[in-house]
Amino acid sequence: MTSTPYHKELGAVADCLAAYAAGLRRVTISDADPRRSVLTTVRCDPDLTAEQRLVLEELYTAFREVNRGRARN
Repeated sequence: MTSTPYHKELGAVADCLAAYAAGLRRVTISDADPRRSVLTTVRCDPDLTAEQRLVLEELYTAFREVNRGRARN
């Protein structure tokens, strides 16, 4: 298969969509939630691989859960 000038860009879009879809399945966030912009930015960053996006999303979510646990104690 011959690569087109748009091959890299299409791959980035596909990666973003795959990461976004995976995130939607795992994380539910309301539209009023300020965390949404953090996760949206990570999910659509073309300089990250899909795997890197998912790891960053998981880390962010884990940090928030730890901090919520500390606040309850």
